[in-house]
Amino acid sequence: MASNYKITFKKNPSSTGLMGIGEGTPPTDIKYRGQLIGTIDFNEHWSSHVKGIRIRLMKKKDSVETSFNPKCPWEWVTLKTRPANEAEARQFCQDMKDQILSMVYLDKK
Repeated sequence: MASNYKITFKKNPSSTGLMGIGEGTPPTDIKYRGQLIGTIDFNEHWSSHVKGIRIRLMKKKDSVETSFNPKCPWEWVTLKTRPANEAEARQFCQDMKDQILSMVYLDKK
């Protein structure tokens, strides 16, 4: 799926007030042609057993009939790679653009 479009990123705003104390770093959205295709999450929560940055993508379901929610055509998948910082995560997404676009759910708008 070769395309001239780039994968772009959008930082979500931080929460303020008391909610901002326990929330940590907000996720960064991964977008393609203005459509959300994944997130870069900063796993800083005290209850999380996996620390560090994780990349999550909205993957097309293999079989919609056997899934928990048959009306939803996609599901979240977490990549095994654990980048050291957000810049590495962004570069990974840019380098693996063709592989990512072949597996993510893109709404036909």
